[in-house]
Formats: sequence, structure tokens, C-alpha cells
Amino acid sequence: MTAPRTSHCHYLLCVTASAVGRNIYLIVVAWLMMKYTADPSAIAMLLAAGSCAEFLTTNLGGVVTDRYRPQLTCLVCDGFRILTMAAATVGMMLGYPVQTLVTSWVLYSVLDRTYLTALQAMIPGMVDAARLLSFNSTAYVWMQIGNFCAAVAAGLVLTFTPDYLSLMAPLACFSLSFGSSFARRELHCGGYGKAEPVTFLRRELFPGLPQQSLVLPSVVYAFIYAAGMMVSVLGSALVMGEFGGSALAFGFVEAGWAAGSVLGCLWLLFRSAKSNALLWHLLVTGIILANFLVFQNLFVALLQMMGLGVTYNIARILIDVEIQRSFPISQLGRARSQVHTVCMALSLFVYGVVALIGNALAPSVIFGWFGVVALFTGTLFWACFRRDLLAAR
Repeated sequence: MTAPRTSHCHYLLCVTASAVGRNIYLIVVAWLMMKYTADPSAIAMLLAAGSCAEFLTTNLGGVVTDRYRPQLTCLVCDGFRILTMAAATVGMMLGYPVQTLVTSWVLYSVLDRTYLTALQAMIPGMVDAARLLSFNSTAYVWMQIGNFCAAVAAGLVLTFTPDYLSLMAPLACFSLSFGSSFARRELHCGGYGKAEPVTFLRRELFPGLPQQSLVLPSVVYAFIYAAGMMVSVLGSALVMGEFGGSALAFGFVEAGWAAGSVLGCLWLLFRSAKSNALLWHLLVTGIILANFLVFQNLFVALLQMMGLGVTYNIARILIDVEIQRSFPISQLGRARSQVHTVCMALSLFVYGVVALIGNALAPSVIFGWFGVVALFTGTLFWACFRRDLLAAR
């Protein structure tokens, strides 16, 4: 039992360290771009560039994960993330902050998405099917604890550290993730089987995915992911512009999201939920976002972020478990990456809209109308499922 426990501890350390590094980097980039450009649409264009890179490469990342061991994929991605942070620090020191942030963001987006796909692909080989929900929930708890620590740490880093040294914090976290991944033993060497032969590029990249049963998870994940990225796009503008808050206040708002995320994960640890609850999480997300049209103050925004964190992470865990149960291990990377491609398509649309109207509308108004669209979509799906249920009777 010692070896599996040690392996699981190393895995959870990778999850936590990577989450801290990822979120410090996201918060630092969003805040510095707002600081140097004073333009919310510039942040939207930055994230759109990263999403475009993910959209074009995420399926390739899934293929790499399936054809090589996920642990090796994580190690390579961590190595390149460390190099990206180091190069970005040099670029900031040389006096090219905006160009450096944009370039590092595009590279980081590709590496981080491939890393997350590989990290998720490890889980079915580590635990049996009966423990998938509990282990995914545990991993997300540690991830969100990392996000909470990152939100507080990022505010302190931005307040007390020179801009050109702010990326050294995520660099240290990715180094810890690399070391933990390197030390982790793979206990499922026979679980993957032989790699599928490369007979045709379409078969390799698109092996009959997504299944019809994953249409709803794909749509729900696309909306909640886009909502999460909108927080990254407009969160700094919301705090700085509408509330007149500081970098520390922005860190507290991000910490509210992370705290809600931990609560959502703990809920699943002690009370399981069914995948058909996904639709309700989409509706709740829409309601919370629509409330930004009514309430515009820092304290209420903190509570709303906590609520978004709860629904966001419960839905993500349920979707991950559904994918892990629906596909063999040899196809998990591609299955996960293709669901994520749907997210990128919607995210690119959202970023495009924000880039066009980001200066004309307040961030709270954009949040609110996106919530209305999410509510409409959720209601439409609910009506379709109700009609199918009545027809089946």
C-alpha cells in the first residue's frame, strides 16, 4: 500500500503546485496587461490569441498524450513551462512587457492545455472505476486549495514585487511540479496497452468523438469554461474600473472563486451527484452571472464568484468522470481534448465579442448578458429533454 499512496501523494503535489503556478501566472498577466494598456479589449485579444493556439493544437496534444505515457508528457510540458517563465522574465527586464506577455501567453496556453489533458488521463490507471468520483474530487480539492493560495499570493506578488520579477513565482511552482512528477512511480504500466497504429490522420485525431452521450457535457463545459475565462478577461477591469479596487482586492475576488471551488469539491466528496445534474449547474451559472446586471459592488461580487466556483467545479468533476467512464484509456487524451475544442470555439466567440464591445460596456453588463445567454441555452436543453422524456412515455 505504501507505493500507491506515495504515487498518489506525488500526483496531488503535481496538481497543487501546478495550480498555484498556473493561477499566479493568469492573475499576473491579466493585471499587468490592464496596467500597461488600460484596455479590457486588449486582455480579451490576449486570451483570444491563447485560445486560438489551444483550438489549433488541443487535439494534437490529446494524440501525444495517448501515444506516449501521460507522465512523460507532463514532464516535457513542465520543462517547457519553466523555460517560458524564464524567457518571459528576461523579456520583461529588457523593457518589452506587452510583447513578452502576449508571446508567453500563447506558448503557455498550448503547454498548459496538453499538461492538463495528460494529468487527467492518468487517473483511470491509478484508481478503479468505483473510486473515480472520489479521487477526481480529491484532486480538485487540492487544485482549488492551490488556486486559493495563488489568488492571495498573486495579490501580494503584484503589490510588493517589481513587475519584471512577478513571473518568478510561477516558475518556482512549475519546478516543484516537475520534481514531483519525476519522482512519481507509474503503477499502471500494463494499463495502456499498445498504441494504435497511425493508419489515417483523421482516425488518429478524431476517433468517432464526441459521442452523442457527451453532447450535453460538451455544451455545459463550454459555457462554464467560457464563464471562467470571462472572469480572467474582465475580472481585473471589474475590480479596477467599476469598484476602484487594488491588486490586493483583485486577489481577494479570485480567492472567493477558489474558496467556492473547494466547497464544491468537498460537496462531491461527501455527497455524490449524478451526471444529469449538469443542466442545473448551467442554469445556476446563468442566474449568478445575470445578477451582475443588478448588483455592482465588491462584496457582492466576492459572493458571486464563490457561487460560480461551486457550480463550475462540481460540473467539471462530473464531466471528467463521465469521460473517464465512457472511453478506454488509450483514447482518453483525444476524448478530453475534443470536448475542450468545443470550449475553445465558444471562448473564441466570447473573446471576439468582448474585444469589440469591451470599451463600450461595463464588465458587469457583459457578465450579465452572458448569463442570460447561458440561461436561455439551459432552458432550451431542458425543454428538449422534457419533450424526449414525454415522447418515451
